[in-house]
Amino acid sequence: MEMKNSNAKRFRARTHVVVALFTCLFLLVIGRAAHLAVIDRPFLANKALSQYSRKLVTQAMRGAVKDRMQQDMAVTLELLSVAVDPKVITDKAAAAKLLASALNLPESYIQKRLAAKSQFVRMARFVEPALVDEIKAQAKEAKIKGILFEPDPRRFYPGKTLAAQVLGYCGANGQGLEGVERFFNDDLSGRGTSLSVKVDASRRSFLTSSLPNLDHSGHNVILTIDRTIQAVAEVEIAKAVEINEAISGTVIVVRPQTGEILALAQAPLINSNSYGDHDAGLRRLRAVTDTYEPGSTLKIFTASAALESGLVTPDTVFFCENGNYRVGRHTIHDTHHYGNLTLAEIVKVSSNIGALKVGALIGKKRLHDSLRSFGFGSRTGIDFGGEVGGYMAPFQYWRDIHAGTIAFGQGISVTAMQVVAGTCAIANGGTLMKPYLVSAVTDSEGRVIKSFGPRAVRRAMSEDTARKVREMMALVTREGGTGTMAKMVGYSVCGKTGTAQKVENKVYAKGKYIASFVGFVPKDKPAIAMIVILDEPRGRQYYGGLVSAPVFKAVAERALPHFNVPPEILPETVVDETAAVDEAACSDPLPSISWQDDGSEGSADTF
Repeated sequence: MEMKNSNAKRFRARTHVVVALFTCLFLLVIGRAAHLAVIDRPFLANKALSQYSRKLVTQAMRGAVKDRMQQDMAVTLELLSVAVDPKVITDKAAAAKLLASALNLPESYIQKRLAAKSQFVRMARFVEPALVDEIKAQAKEAKIKGILFEPDPRRFYPGKTLAAQVLGYCGANGQGLEGVERFFNDDLSGRGTSLSVKVDASRRSFLTSSLPNLDHSGHNVILTIDRTIQAVAEVEIAKAVEINEAISGTVIVVRPQTGEILALAQAPLINSNSYGDHDAGLRRLRAVTDTYEPGSTLKIFTASAALESGLVTPDTVFFCENGNYRVGRHTIHDTHHYGNLTLAEIVKVSSNIGALKVGALIGKKRLHDSLRSFGFGSRTGIDFGGEVGGYMAPFQYWRDIHAGTIAFGQGISVTAMQVVAGTCAIANGGTLMKPYLVSAVTDSEGRVIKSFGPRAVRRAMSEDTARKVREMMALVTREGGTGTMAKMVGYSVCGKTGTAQKVENKVYAKGKYIASFVGFVPKDKPAIAMIVILDEPRGRQYYGGLVSAPVFKAVAERALPHFNVPPEILPETVVDETAAVDEAACSDPLPSISWQDDGSEGSADTF
């Protein structure tokens, strides 16, 4: 009896254990089911959805960059990429043969790619639509499935070298990385479209409803650049760089009344279609990123400051010390030994000593404030990335000699864009205009989305002073001036030459110069202003009047007829093309200062 009771108790205990185990298991199952149904539901739903659908993001067509006449300078080609799904392709030998022949690739390369485990293997990028159509037709005829095609747009620059540093370039993802492509990237890029598409068992995508509107293409950017004059400027500056063995050269052509940049050329030339392959030094737009000491080109702004002060007139006479002038322990030199010169003659023959005396007469503050009014020491605000403002110390930090040395272009750093912008103010009657490269942003139908126009920054000088400085600059290109090689038939050219020593490690480098010429034409109704700079010409000549002025003339001779600027009736402007050039007269005095106590050269941060 006791044994039976004992067995019954053990049975009941076992039963309770089993029931408890099953109850626990049941509760675990219920709990897991509840967790899946409530907690993990979004995750599982998305995972399930991904098995039969996927998101397809379309890339918007990038807008074009056009010149002022609406001619394409940067466009996007609608190309395609060719890929394969190795898991779908059954006859890999036939597929390899077809693709190798069509894409001009080794058959062994195709076979290796077809052996990949992936469901998407790219074979080629940027394939022409016509070739894609051929591949599709051949694949259909051979009953080969699994060859895939996707849009693969590519940026293309029809002009190749034309305005390469201005345009910049785009990366592999189609986004602008430098130049106008980067500065106006948001306008050019447009907006892509995200689509949800179904996927079949072979992972092929298909739409279950009508295709939505995908027209979110980027806007077009319209430049102020004239591609004809841009091409002329590039040819001429590239030629000058080669002939004079210079490191680089720059030409900027501007409409003085508006600030529109008609050409911005730089040599050595680079091809925009292989832009990223070029060294960064060749890619940067030196006109806005590089500074230099302007040398004698600054004398026209010194003359303006002097006239505005009311202390001098164009006929005020300064004694130029017969070419050597000692100031304290420094001696200033001129190339030629001049005695008495008027202010106008100082500009004409480019006397350093004369300019120094003018600067000393008007004083630090007047000169500083006048140069600031022309924009020196601050950015021009051009619509382009990477612009620097140069440097001009506050006049409170100038030493006594600085008003003189800055007056002839030493001890101040500028950009080419600043100098030509300031010169435009002289040309247009005294108003400093903001230079600009882009006139408008339009949509794909040509409707204007944004418009950019002339913007006056400030009045830099009076109209009367501007007229007087123009007369002085006209003397520079006449007989006896330093800029006669810019003289043209039928037009009166206003200009100023400049030759400055380069600064390296805060010291003026021996035998290294910046040669420049800045000016405008015609004198009374200027149609174009232009600056030409050659960096470190190493040929027989290095003076701005000899190597840069001829480039000004060559570009202007093409630009004026192109813009329908009629010749002036000025008999004195007729040039005897056979006359020998007076190279001595075209030589600027270098802004050189010698030390009288030990004979060593001055450092760049001294002046």
